[in-house]
Amino acid sequence: MAVIGSGTSYVVTLAKAVAAADRVTLMIASAQIATFTRRLDVLPGDVNDDGAVNTTDGVLILYNQTPAHPYKAFYDINGDGVVDKPDFVLYVSAHHGHD
Repeated sequence: MAVIGSGTSYVVTLAKAVAAADRVTLMIASAQIATFTRRLDVLPGDVNDDGAVNTTDGVLILYNQTPAHPYKAFYDINGDGVVDKPDFVLYVSAHHGHD
């Protein structure tokens, strides 16, 4: 796991991708900061964090692709730094059989 950033903005990169619905406990500890512990509920394809993978998530990906729109990390399902068709394809895989 890697943590980068400063001030109030940090990016946490996990050692491996979370490919299925899961709960991940994140703990950051250092002598310089108070220990931070949070449980993250991960649901691949749920780009708006409403607890479901549905048509709304697909629409958000399709209509917010970069560079035409500002980059939004939550819509970047494959984590490659852009929101584009491959992200939508991953959403479809997560959404298959729902809605």
